[in-house]
Amino acid sequence: MQRRSPHRRVCGIAGRRALALLLGLALAGSVGCVRESPRGGLRQPTARDVAGLRYDMVESLVAQGSYDAAVPLLNALLTQHPRAARLHLLRGIVLREKRVLPAAESELRLAVALDGSDPDAHAALGAVLMRQRRYREAERSHRQACALAPRTAAYHNDLGFCLLVQRRLPAAREALLQAVRLDATLRRAFNNLGLTLGLMGRMEEARDAFAQAGSRALALTNMGYVEELRGRPLAARRYYEQALRQERSYAPALRNLRALEPGRRIGEPAADVIPLATDEEVGDVEAPEAIVDPGDGPAAARSAAGAAGAPAAGSGERVLQGRAPR
Repeated sequence: MQRRSPHRRVCGIAGRRALALLLGLALAGSVGCVRESPRGGLRQPTARDVAGLRYDMVESLVAQGSYDAAVPLLNALLTQHPRAARLHLLRGIVLREKRVLPAAESELRLAVALDGSDPDAHAALGAVLMRQRRYREAERSHRQACALAPRTAAYHNDLGFCLLVQRRLPAAREALLQAVRLDATLRRAFNNLGLTLGLMGRMEEARDAFAQAGSRALALTNMGYVEELRGRPLAARRYYEQALRQERSYAPALRNLRALEPGRRIGEPAADVIPLATDEEVGDVEAPEAIVDPGDGPAAARSAAGAAGAPAAGSGERVLQGRAPR
């Protein structure tokens, strides 16, 4: 469940319709918008109006992933408001996405220190710690986010994935079940739940959970990856081939199958014994993030999701979620 901002500002009739123009004005230090006066005319905005517009713009840019465009405006705002917790959160997110993890961690710890009531800051810090494989510390941050916003499904998903990579499967299952109870459309949570159930040996339940995450081909591919993690390469191959019968050119299944048995062309008879792939992203059972991630669009191959040190693809890691900066 997404939390709506209580601090969004409307800066004139045309203000929101001309975001690009206003961004240029804000960066130049000019007046960004006009407001209607109580008597029906237009008046110059106050400093608070301009600051609010700039806050909204920088948060929107970060949310859209336009980090390079956000940086100058973000730096200017931090010069004026060095103790604004939300701005440090946004800078931490930008640094995280640029993979400058120590600096990102410092910014996010400062955001938490300045405003410990913002669950976004705790969740973002947890995501950075997850990227550094500091799972116990990340768990504390994700639990704090859940405590502050217990009705936000994405935070329970993040906690569940953090527990999953620690192989604390019953606890991960409970957190992920809570996530899907709160938001039955959260595909990442169903994906993570399927992986958790599969690693617990509850294969029918895992298949049902994966089916909620996306296409049948995606579900079969992820079932194959679960079997790889369980040390059953023959079963994994069968799932990948079933996925390819569903979608003949389904890229994640093709890549997984080739990684599983590199010397065989797709469509040729399999060897009697298929060894586990030697590729680190496939064989490393400490990296279940290599599962195909449904995301919000086309499924991504695990070669992108499972890069060493990368965030867990199934964590549902968001750029930001929550209120505008104050």
